[in-house]
Amino acid sequence: MQVCDIQTDGQRREKTVHGSPAFPCAAYDERFSAFIGHEVPWHWHEELEAVIVCEGRTLAECCNQRFLLRPGDGILINANALHRFTRHSREDCRIINLVFHPLLLGGTEQSLVYRRYLLPLLADEGFAALPLSPAVPWQADALELLRSAFGFCSRQGEGYPLLTQAALLAFWQRVAAN
Repeated sequence: MQVCDIQTDGQRREKTVHGSPAFPCAAYDERFSAFIGHEVPWHWHEELEAVIVCEGRTLAECCNQRFLLRPGDGILINANALHRFTRHSREDCRIINLVFHPLLLGGTEQSLVYRRYLLPLLADEGFAALPLSPAVPWQADALELLRSAFGFCSRQGEGYPLLTQAALLAFWQRVAAN
């Protein structure tokens, strides 16, 4: 699925609902050429966003940080972080991404998983984005877990919520450990 026009409110908060209350996660396979303006404009949302570049290059901007991403690279955008993606080559840019609520991983704000492994990163004002490179072994592993989670979520086969959530939990473990 692709969203071609990201609608925001006056504070640039995205209006799109990602997933559902029962499963707050959505997978997107997007080409910049399909977006109005040929870019993913400035926006933020309460969900985390994990992106992998498949084709072309993109400049990811997040809270005064800039990252040039090439095919195979990825980035994790923290919840509530203002960000955008612009094409950075003549070639169209294609990304896959997962937008998921932190409670998908933590269950509740009182859970041990949420308090020990999610909250420290979610509450860290210095952690707006984390670029991921396949050249770094733990990040290559994390990127592969994201690809798996994307595949499960986008195909929505039997057991996809369990498989998507398990892959995202394994991904988050790599992030939290490193």
